[in-house]
Amino acid sequence: MEFISEKLTNYALWLRVSPVPHLGYGRLAISCCWQDYPAYELQPVEISDEEAMLIDTAIARLRQRKASVAEALMVYYLSKENTSYVARELGMDRRKVTQLVSMGESWVAAWLEKDSESSSSSICID
Repeated sequence: MEFISEKLTNYALWLRVSPVPHLGYGRLAISCCWQDYPAYELQPVEISDEEAMLIDTAIARLRQRKASVAEALMVYYLSKENTSYVARELGMDRRKVTQLVSMGESWVAAWLEKDSESSSSSICID
């Protein structure tokens, strides 16, 4: 599960510096989470636009199915804080936030895996 955590961390960095419109999380909400974290901007983004947009699409789909899971996941990664902070921000129990973030990570990982499998099976060689 470490790989998805790294991908989501890089995605959160990409959200901050990318001029591309985002499906999963609105620009206004992003700016609210980032105003207290200027050091975040100084880190290099280690994710391609294509991979970030795939994650963005996955989170947008997750938001349609389970908005609370998507919200907890995004606040956790955008704020770079622990689950206690996220719980206070969302008005939830810390254990519930831990479960939601874990569910979100698993859902995004499964969606990315499914997407990569469908992309590789649809490649046609003449």
